[in-house]
Amino acid sequence: MRLHARRSSVRSSTGAAFLTPSARLVPIIALLRLAAGVLLLVRPEIMARALGVDRVTARRTAWLGTLVAGRELGLGLGALEADRHDDGRAASWVAAQAVADAGDAVAFLSAAVRGQVRVPRAVAMAAISIATVACESIMVRDLLANRRAVED
Repeated sequence: MRLHARRSSVRSSTGAAFLTPSARLVPIIALLRLAAGVLLLVRPEIMARALGVDRVTARRTAWLGTLVAGRELGLGLGALEADRHDDGRAASWVAAQAVADAGDAVAFLSAAVRGQVRVPRAVAMAAISIATVACESIMVRDLLANRRAVED
């Protein structure tokens, strides 16, 4: 398989260029982050409510949802921009997303241990975060391998 100039694509033996699976996922994940960011801007209490926090406390701490919204929007926009320029930076943005998602898992489990949220919901959200980190880690590995292969 010969590599094409586009860092996230390769050429098959027939010469046709195609995006690697990880490269195809970058804009999809970025758009999901942007959607989550917008949702949290519009309804900043939604995450606390999903974790079983009472309505009054969720409203009082809604500003935390706005902080997470900014993070999600930043990570999503950064990944989209890196993917659009196709200069190999997408791997760094996906790695940053993995770090943020790992932090989310720790936060969900810590809140559950302290009894601040409903344990089953926090464990479920932590499991989703951990699964996301695993997927993002595989994507980073693949994107970096593609980048190294192009540079060789």
